[in-house]
Amino acid sequence: VLNTEVEAITKLLKKDLV
Repeated sequence: VLNTEVEAITKLLKKDLV
C-alpha cells in the first residue's frame, strides 16, 4: 500500500472514531 493510501485511511478511521 502507498503511504498516501495509509494516510487517507487513517484520516477516515480517525474521523469515524471521533
